[in-house]
This record gives sequence, C-alpha cells and structure tokens, in this order.
Amino acid sequence: MHVTVLDSIPFEIDTDGFLELLRLTKEHKLAREALELCAEAVRVGKPKAMYVEAEIGSREEEGVVIEGVHFHSRLLSINTADTHTVYPFVFTCGIELERWSNQFDDILEQFWADSIKGMALGAALKAFDEHLGQSVAVAELSSMNPGSLEDWSIEEQRRLFQLLGDVTGAIGVSLTESCMMMPIKSLSGIRFYSKEAFVNCQLCDREKCPGRRAPFDEHPGEIKYGCRDMGDKGGA
Repeated sequence: MHVTVLDSIPFEIDTDGFLELLRLTKEHKLAREALELCAEAVRVGKPKAMYVEAEIGSREEEGVVIEGVHFHSRLLSINTADTHTVYPFVFTCGIELERWSNQFDDILEQFWADSIKGMALGAALKAFDEHLGQSVAVAELSSMNPGSLEDWSIEEQRRLFQLLGDVTGAIGVSLTESCMMMPIKSLSGIRFYSKEAFVNCQLCDREKCPGRRAPFDEHPGEIKYGCRDMGDKGGA
C-alpha cells in the first residue's frame, strides 16, 4: 500500500477575496493591518495532504475491512458497494500556520488568522483533488468523514490514522484523546467511487450550516439506507 504525501503545496491568498471575506474595503483603516497579517501567513504557511490507495478486503452489513482495518459504518459499507478501491486521506492547513496563529491574543486577529488557516486548508484540498484526479480515471469521487454523521463515529479517526500510518510524522496532524485533529483546520475521510454521488450533507438536517454542499433530503436515508438516524450529531 503506497502512501502519497503532498508537502510542497503552493499557498497564495487572493487579497481582494480575503478582504471581502473579512467585510473590509481597501480603504478601511484595518485593511492594511489585515493584509500585512495575510502576507506574513503566506510566508509561513505550508499546507499538506496525504492519502493511500487501499483495497476493501471484506464487506459486512455494519462495516468494511480495508487493508486489515475494520471500520464500523453501515453507511460506508453501502456507499462503497460499487468499488473495491478507496482513498483514505488527511489534509491540513499545516502545523506551521497553527503555531503562527497561536501568538494572537486579540479576538479580531484570531478571527483573521482562523480565516487564513481555512484558506490554507482549501489549498490542501485543491492540491489533493488535483493529484488524486491525475491518478484515478473517475470524473468525481464521493467522500465520507468520521464524525460528520451519526453512523460513523469520531472515534473511527483512530482506525483511519492506523490505516494511513505515521500521519503526525508525515504531515504534522495528531489526534487528541477525544479524536479531534490538531491542527483544527484539518480534514480526514475516505474518497470512493459510487454510481450515485454521495455527500454527507444529504443526510444532515443541521440548518444554516455554512459548509453545506447539498440539500438535506430524508427520503434517500429512509429508502436506500433503511433508517432515519444516520444524520448529523453536531459534529464536523
């Protein structure tokens, strides 16, 4: 099982977009300070990603075994029924930006730094998608993330990290006792091919979520998955 590490990801920030995100005009008295912070972050930031191409060894009603690691999720078992190959991943804004952001005590600067880390995470996602797209002859892959839905608990992060190997040594991401990732601006999960595209949001009824990528529809959950209790439990 080959591990791919992306640790030379370009990180640039669209300053106009950054100011728009902060709801600042170029003429605003805080704009110069915000852009100086932005420039400093670009010098420091090193977003990273890693993933493996792995095989599903066996499938059960309540989960799958991937390269000898047992994942407990009925939803994951159903969603990967069209393939035997999956792509477990972790990507992050980078420990460098996390350490850099820890210096700020001012609430406003903390918000700016957090927004920048979100952009760095986006850069890691883009690099991951582009690299994986060059290797996989599929136009679009679906994705599931531990802790995003009730059916796949956050504790499954440990099994995902076990499968990937030395995640901390490779890209600097570690797990807390509660299975949260550090840096916080990190994302983990499994990409896979499915005839019917799947997004976690389809089974999440959380209202006013800024990260929503698909409308909630309880009917697929009832019809395809046979139950209605797989939705959001307040996680990522």
